[in-house]
Amino acid sequence: MKNHTNNRSLRVHALASAKVHPAFKLLAKHKELQLWLSDWSPRPRRIIREIRAMAAADLVYCHSPANLRIALLPIARLLGKPVILQWIGGDVLKVTARKRPPINDMGTNKNISAATACLSGVHGLPRLFAGMVIAFPRLFLFYLARCVTRHYACAPTLVKELDMAGVSAAYLPVLHHIPADPQPLPPEWRILTYIGFHANADTRDFYGWQTVLRLAADYPDLRIDVVGRGAALGDVPPNIRCIGYVDDIPAVLKKVRGLLRITYHDGMPRMILEALALGRYVICNISIPETRTVINYEETARAIEELREATAPNHRGADYIRQHFHPLRLMEEYVRIFNDTAGKSCSDKTSTTSQEKHHG
Repeated sequence: MKNHTNNRSLRVHALASAKVHPAFKLLAKHKELQLWLSDWSPRPRRIIREIRAMAAADLVYCHSPANLRIALLPIARLLGKPVILQWIGGDVLKVTARKRPPINDMGTNKNISAATACLSGVHGLPRLFAGMVIAFPRLFLFYLARCVTRHYACAPTLVKELDMAGVSAAYLPVLHHIPADPQPLPPEWRILTYIGFHANADTRDFYGWQTVLRLAADYPDLRIDVVGRGAALGDVPPNIRCIGYVDDIPAVLKKVRGLLRITYHDGMPRMILEALALGRYVICNISIPETRTVINYEETARAIEELREATAPNHRGADYIRQHFHPLRLMEEYVRIFNDTAGKSCSDKTSTTSQEKHHG
């Protein structure tokens, strides 16, 4: 693979969150790239440092638009740099929240607006920014249209949702380093579920909390572990254990037979990929290969009951991760997209310059 310069590595300035930094450090070792990793903060010296790095780059990559780092994108465009923007689930939810129906958890008739769920647990400047995106999605998308060269989304479902919002995007998985290593199932009938860090007492249903409570009541011998910053849940049934925030999710997944993830909206969660990689069975309400898709409580309960009889790991799930999310394969895809975008930008500039000279 040759980059657009043919005589040096492609220089990429990556505005990426800390969550994707580990995998991007692998990408930084690619022989065809010079990658500058950044976690932007609104400090004068840091901003100046960012601008200098963008000026020296051939291309700017931004992971997740619904945060403050997109304030730097107009500077990138003023510097003539092509910009790649990658959307994740929460971003798409914010720009489409006003058009979405209220949240109706599988186990309850309680409704919560999508906008309320987006803002739950968010404070300060991030809350103000998220509120503006939700209130003025067209203005936000217009801003991005002026700054971004190419849009990508981390899940096929998000590509469709963005298309309905007027944004043309292609599918590109988030670059993770998740080795496929199926582990034996534990003897205990235990599952893992998740309550996001934004959740509070009013918005836990966003993560299927009422369904979890109903499962706990219907199956007293089922053990349910709950992770996530929103999992400080107070009084719960004896067969529910609230673990809270966990750095090492794979260590928790090894102790369960399956993952239950039935959030109101999702993209391609790392937790699901990690569960499949370890050979765990996944029950979710979004369509992902090698998972069990459910749309109501009855289907969820049946899937949970089947886990009671499971004896072998989900090898097909691990194979799916090995084939489609291997970091080396994804690295090559990122490098191809980076080179293609930077090359197209150079071609467009050359074409424009030639036309100006011709007309001049």
